[in-house]
Amino acid sequence: MFKRTFLMAIAFISMMVFASTASAQTTIYGCLNEVYMNGNKDAVHQNDVSPALHTTLTPNGDGSYKLELSEFKVGKMPAKLKVVADKVVLDGSTVNDCGNAIILSFGKGLKFDATITGSYDASTGKLEYKVQSVDASFLGVDFDARVHFTTECTIK
Repeated sequence: MFKRTFLMAIAFISMMVFASTASAQTTIYGCLNEVYMNGNKDAVHQNDVSPALHTTLTPNGDGSYKLELSEFKVGKMPAKLKVVADKVVLDGSTVNDCGNAIILSFGKGLKFDATITGSYDASTGKLEYKVQSVDASFLGVDFDARVHFTTECTIK
């Protein structure tokens, strides 16, 4: 009897931990109001891509987040871009150095280092951040990439 009760308690606790981890993830829709890829490009609105442009934030439990910007395409690029950074502090002042954060879906996928700065207010859902490539080059050609994600978009 004790063994059965103990196993049920372990199962219940495990389910609660899994549920709290899954619910902690937040998906925020917005736009890239500034896009620079070796020159200024048109903004990318959440309705311009499918599925809609969004950022997923998953708390790491230490005040930082795993940040994932969904795939998007800029202009006539043959590939899509996305951003995945594991440990980002969004306090408005911290410059986060993120290795392999910019992912270009070209072939097997190319990854580039980036810096990310921004702020997030969980009570209002307001999120804004800037991603900037660091010493990036493709086939020996240097390039500069910057995007600014915000929830304060004009409805399109």
